[in-house]
Amino acid sequence: MGAHIVNGQFQSDKYPTCPPGKVPLSVKDKRAQPFLWGFAQAHREVDAEFSDDLETALRAAGYVPPHGICYQCQPAAMGMTVAHVQPVPLCSKCGRPCSGGHWVEP
Repeated sequence: MGAHIVNGQFQSDKYPTCPPGKVPLSVKDKRAQPFLWGFAQAHREVDAEFSDDLETALRAAGYVPPHGICYQCQPAAMGMTVAHVQPVPLCSKCGRPCSGGHWVEP
């Protein structure tokens, strides 16, 4: 434990040219894709163009994002909640975040 901590900061051994404190993630890494998708959603308010481009790159790499539909757009989904996702994704139908949560199709 601690093998990746150099001078108090994370340092990748696989990617030694990656600056200290940075974590290299690839849009092609199937294990990283859900986290990168979540980051794109969380970062949208800061930089929507970045989020759009990251989503595009993830889709191009084969990632299929969760399908969120807000209760307002699909009232029949009420009570069928599979999961609440944080951060709350935008509704794939109306494009707005749903204050009541999202129904996420598997």
